[in-house]
Amino acid sequence: MVSTPSTLACDAVPAVLFRERGYRDNTFYYHLGDGSHAYHYNLETTSSIYFKCVMYHQLGCGGRAILKMGGEFRHSHPHNHLPDPEYVGEKHFRQNVLDDCRGRFVDHKEILDQARRDRRYSRRVRSKMTMRRLRNSMNRARMGQMCMRSSMPFLN
Repeated sequence: MVSTPSTLACDAVPAVLFRERGYRDNTFYYHLGDGSHAYHYNLETTSSIYFKCVMYHQLGCGGRAILKMGGEFRHSHPHNHLPDPEYVGEKHFRQNVLDDCRGRFVDHKEILDQARRDRRYSRRVRSKMTMRRLRNSMNRARMGQMCMRSSMPFLN
């Protein structure tokens, strides 16, 4: 999964806000690329875009940010948790594993072992992504792919 940077003109320094694909179709999250907090799109006005913390539901975090159309990005409400510098890496790791499950019919353990050998991810991310944590998602990804194939009679 590749980050899509959106360069926004600021008074002196351009701000870069990365837009990443979420777990579901047509969902995204945004981050600055520096290991700070990540946000979901919340609301847009003619002069600003408002974001809320991705941990809003899990932790009840009230963290908010505002992106002014001129390029100024600021945190408007405090978070109730520390930033997770591994958040983006974990999302990428998980998405790549699930894409592999959809793309090829190999044992789940082999797919996960191959992904855990990938040095693009930090050691902490690789150690957190266990079979216990990913098994159900891997099964759903594979079953979704099998259902798509069986609904296309010309592939059988």
